[in-house]
Amino acid sequence: MIVVYFKILQMNDIELSCAEVGDLIFLAKYITESSFEQAVSDSASSPYYHVAIIASDKRIVHALPRGVLCQSFADFLTECEPDYLEILHLKAPAEAKIRAANFAVSKIGMPYNDIFSPDCINTDGQESYYCSQLVTEAYKDVIKFPEHKLNFRKNDGEFIEFWEQYFEVRKRKIPQDESGSHPASIRRVPELDMLLTRSLQQQMLKVNDITKALHFIGGAAVNFTNGQKFEVVEPRSGSKIVNCYDATTEEVSQAVEAANEAQQKWSRMGWLERGNVLKRVAEILSKNCEEISRWECLDSGKPIYEARLDVLSCVDTFNYYAGAGQALVGEHIPIDQDLFAFTKREPLGVVGCIGAWNYPIQTCSWKVAPALACGNSVVYKPSPLAPVSAVILAKVLQLSGLPDGVFQRCSGTC
Repeated sequence: MIVVYFKILQMNDIELSCAEVGDLIFLAKYITESSFEQAVSDSASSPYYHVAIIASDKRIVHALPRGVLCQSFADFLTECEPDYLEILHLKAPAEAKIRAANFAVSKIGMPYNDIFSPDCINTDGQESYYCSQLVTEAYKDVIKFPEHKLNFRKNDGEFIEFWEQYFEVRKRKIPQDESGSHPASIRRVPELDMLLTRSLQQQMLKVNDITKALHFIGGAAVNFTNGQKFEVVEPRSGSKIVNCYDATTEEVSQAVEAANEAQQKWSRMGWLERGNVLKRVAEILSKNCEEISRWECLDSGKPIYEARLDVLSCVDTFNYYAGAGQALVGEHIPIDQDLFAFTKREPLGVVGCIGAWNYPIQTCSWKVAPALACGNSVVYKPSPLAPVSAVILAKVLQLSGLPDGVFQRCSGTC
């Protein structure tokens, strides 16, 4: 079994200078040793498990099981240990954001709402808050949050074991389908604009995990089973790697719709931050060239020396487009003494890309990197003869800080 390691440096020097009072920080984890964090993520089928609000002194106010806390940014990261972080600007009047931050500050020291009650009262009858509830209460007169029903069930309809034990200890009925909130639902608020994304922790992916699902939608590897089934075969031996199913018309439409929504926020991040994401993609590819090259051999059948050159070519591609954004400028055209015209470059929106079998990861990089640099989102279809490399690149993009939904990958034989 080949193991692919993606080494991400710890980043404790993230600047908050881009953020304003009242902006929000979202944390995500892909693998967690905390049963509580995993249960929160599983409740919404999302890696987002925590949200916090930025106070006036750039300190972070948030609710953990030990209560509502106010911490420095460094202490906040140390305690929560996220894999992935997003800082989002909330589009609201400055006075409203200050009031919201002050509301959160006024709740520092209060206990955790351990039963997720909508009236902010915990088991002991005290005023209390859970993380997303602190945010929704702070902004309840300013932002219309999506309706959210509390969910404690798995996809098969059974209750998540953690939550069964959790509420049994508290002698409470599981509040399934009661009104509430979740970081993942707050993250969908249209008033939020991306300011900064960062991957913070070392990640490890195993090939058997990659081949379990060859579609990548909304930041997650997923299995579609409604379309036509086809085999992914290792060219050198003829042995089957995995079965895969074509994405149906409806599934592709859903991918495009999600990509369109994600693109609007991605394009507003600005070319400099988009370039930083692409630069991190190049760094991860470079540091893991050997491991990724070996998988490229299995996927396409080419010799290892050629696969290495292909991956290094991808490094060059992402490095180039990481700096290409500064050239995406318009023109100022004087017409006469009092008049002028100007041009402004705008992203196309959602870009559809089709890859080739003979250079799987290379053709994916050639098409995806320039589209992302220009602020577009991508729906990518690799060749069914070599579809796995694009899943690896999707994971690398995600670990580099690309927002979920900006890169969608759908398999198909047509």
